[in-house]
Amino acid sequence: MKRFKTQLVETLKTIDRNIQHATSEEALAILLNAKATTLAALQKYEH
Repeated sequence: MKRFKTQLVETLKTIDRNIQHATSEEALAILLNAKATTLAALQKYEH
């Protein structure tokens, strides 16, 4: 379980880096959706 949580955190870091370099509104929307989904998964496994 700890490894899964670590992977989620690393995924969030990658998404955040990609958000900074998003070149279109569509790309930004996809990345923000991915971030929200990843945060929800992380929150679910923290409780």
